[in-house]
Amino acid sequence: MSLQQARRGERPCLATLAVATLGCLAPGQITNSPTVTKGAAAGSTRIEAEAMKRKGGNSLSATGWNGAILYQNQDALSVRFKFAAPGRWRFDLRGSSSDGRPAGVAVFVDGQARASGWFVSPQPQVLTLLADVDSAGEHEVRLGQTTDVGENDAYVDWVEIVRAGDLMPPPVLPTRGAVLTGKWRNLFVERGYPEAEATRKIERAWAQLFHGDAKREAVYFQKDQNANGPLAHIMDIGHGDVRSEGMSYGMMIALQLDHKAEFDALWNWAKTFMAHPDPKDPIHDYFSWQLRPDGTIVDPMPAPDGEEYFVTALYFAHARWGSGKGIYDYHAEADRLLRAMRLRADIPIPGGHSPRDAVTSLFNRELKQVRFTPNMADFACNGEHTDPSYHLPAFYEIWSRVGPVSESEFWAAAAKTSRDLLARAAHLVTGLVPDYAEFDGQPKPRKGDASGGCFRYDAWRAAMNWAVDYAWWAADPRAIERSNRLQAFFDRQGLWTYVNRYHLDGKPIGNERSLGLAATNAVASLAATDARAWRFVDELWSAQVPRGTWRYYDGMLYLMALLHASGQFRPYLAPA
Repeated sequence: MSLQQARRGERPCLATLAVATLGCLAPGQITNSPTVTKGAAAGSTRIEAEAMKRKGGNSLSATGWNGAILYQNQDALSVRFKFAAPGRWRFDLRGSSSDGRPAGVAVFVDGQARASGWFVSPQPQVLTLLADVDSAGEHEVRLGQTTDVGENDAYVDWVEIVRAGDLMPPPVLPTRGAVLTGKWRNLFVERGYPEAEATRKIERAWAQLFHGDAKREAVYFQKDQNANGPLAHIMDIGHGDVRSEGMSYGMMIALQLDHKAEFDALWNWAKTFMAHPDPKDPIHDYFSWQLRPDGTIVDPMPAPDGEEYFVTALYFAHARWGSGKGIYDYHAEADRLLRAMRLRADIPIPGGHSPRDAVTSLFNRELKQVRFTPNMADFACNGEHTDPSYHLPAFYEIWSRVGPVSESEFWAAAAKTSRDLLARAAHLVTGLVPDYAEFDGQPKPRKGDASGGCFRYDAWRAAMNWAVDYAWWAADPRAIERSNRLQAFFDRQGLWTYVNRYHLDGKPIGNERSLGLAATNAVASLAATDARAWRFVDELWSAQVPRGTWRYYDGMLYLMALLHASGQFRPYLAPA
């Protein structure tokens, strides 16, 4: 079986959110002061870009207005501004993109990124950003980029600053889960954003990722059909392959947004090319985790996170739409896969040399934990272990209620065990969890992959998993402290600028930044009680739907995060 790091690959800098390395200007170096102009809105202060201290940016001449160009992440426009009081402040930026593609601009206060947005047209427009300012008095305000990848530039004409209201108090969490109360939080609305715009963000993300331009936007591709109907797959553009993870995410997203045609096309492709129907096949009942877009298998072994999302999406589909016949008997398909995940007998690998050369169940039946791999030959090299991001206690609670009655007790116990594992795996200071872990939560480097015990691409999802579990069931209050701890760590690293990989003690690895991590950190706000949680919601709100080479993983996590944060990712437990 290919190692899990091959699933992510050695990713180059993700195009969606490249790391910012803006130079910090010392207060003593800045002597200019803001000036009020007649064009400013009532009560606001307008500061022309050409009146600000520039680092890197050049004056404009061909655009028809004076201003500055932010070419790259090192460029900045800065000014000392006196804030009359702490609170929520509005920054209205007039500017444009150098072409039709989004060009990002961030607002920094005293060196900390507090808001970010996008100019999306070469025509001048006003971008409104909201940012928290914690204390009154003079602070450095800086405009810069955190998202430049060398494709286009941001033009800035002026910024107007006006107080928008008081700082928001910390979130107040419900004491009972939403599944029990029927009350679903919308973090965007709680933060003060328009509910209709939150819905439009989700619709735009769906349209772009599933039906956008094939070369730069879409990850969903449908072109063939068979006796069961249309076939479609979700493609990891950067690696040129199809993964069970992405297929199951795509099905879940389609289910949540009530797009049955896309759901069925994805499931048809998975059953046609990824499934193993031969009872003698070591991978029988499971799905290959990695294939080429033409359906050729690259690695036949399963990655259990794919099966977990397949099962849950199928149960929800049965409840929302009702089961059909054949492969579209959603409930029967889910039951069959769920039984196999726990009960399937060991099947030898052809050519194996020992009893350990076999494929076993996806869950350790004694420990009630999901395995990193059911490939028993891998146990000899690395020992049997788990992946914390595969632990989905919110889903296990669902399975205990809608799955086979004979399995109910096991899955209820697995939910509790997974909550304990996530609590043990999170670092006591940073809240970071490792990509791989022993069943007791200790980090697990794998043979040939010493950094497997670090916080990397898989591990981003752990916070989303425990926060959603709390939002749905409120069964484990430890998730609250853990979310606060994790967000405090990333807040110290700098919102809009923290990188995507760390040692568990918080030492950064590389300088790449990823929207996928920003998305899962925002979902952690569902189980957070510190006021900083709102800034992570702001970061998700400010993001654009990813485009380009690395849009697959970032895009799937981004769209699911929008659904979670807006209260639109819900379990379906009974036929509609």
